[in-house]
Amino acid sequence: MQKRFLWLSLATLPLFACTQNKPSQPPAAALAVVKMEEKTMRKCVKDTAVCAEVTLRYPTLSSERNVAAISAINEALREKALAGLEASPKMSVEQALDSVQNNLLAMLKEHLKMSPDWDADYTKGVNTETLLNSARFVSFEMVCSGFTGGAHPYYHASLTTYNLGTGQPVQLSDIVRDTAALRPMLEEGFVDAKKEAMPDATLADLLFPELTQLPLPTNVCIVPDGLRFFYNPYEVAPWAVGPTEITLTWEQLRDLVERGKWID
Repeated sequence: MQKRFLWLSLATLPLFACTQNKPSQPPAAALAVVKMEEKTMRKCVKDTAVCAEVTLRYPTLSSERNVAAISAINEALREKALAGLEASPKMSVEQALDSVQNNLLAMLKEHLKMSPDWDADYTKGVNTETLLNSARFVSFEMVCSGFTGGAHPYYHASLTTYNLGTGQPVQLSDIVRDTAALRPMLEEGFVDAKKEAMPDATLADLLFPELTQLPLPTNVCIVPDGLRFFYNPYEVAPWAVGPTEITLTWEQLRDLVERGKWID
């Protein structure tokens, strides 16, 4: 029988792997070097090919300047990554991985007791990508996903821009002068993002019935081309609508943002 929701390759023996990517050198104007830490823990149920796997990919920054700010960003990223695994931020990364993996394996074993023919892995993971690394700001997309036997996998992403001088996250209200003027642009972008799959859908067709307008997103970050926004499944629309990513360029945003303040 084929595996369902099999996103990661199988291993027949318990495995704990920890690798560190070679740090990517930033552009000449960038303040910090970003290095991705990658860790995987996998254990299979005895006498079966069904496994529980936890993966973690998160960034650490290094810089000779603004050491306190860089340290604050690193701690925020570590805590966010562990939260994505549903682990206590008080744990070390290794302790968190071990705890999450053991809980995931226990859940899988209980499932197998009720359904001996079950053939899908249980997975839980966090994956992070760098979207911007400039002289003043760094942006990341952190995606949490997995499968624990439900009707479908789960998925959640967050976008964050950090100020390399202060260590603080940048908020939408810090960037956009008039969020009321931004909303119609986001609504148009939301519908455009679904045109290929749902060519005739209106905004009202896509959103939950109780929403009369598109709420401003909680996930926004600076990217080289402009601002990227993200709505997770179930945030403003049913699962069938899927996640929605919208990028508004600096040209589209025009007078709503002071471009020179945010991008080199």
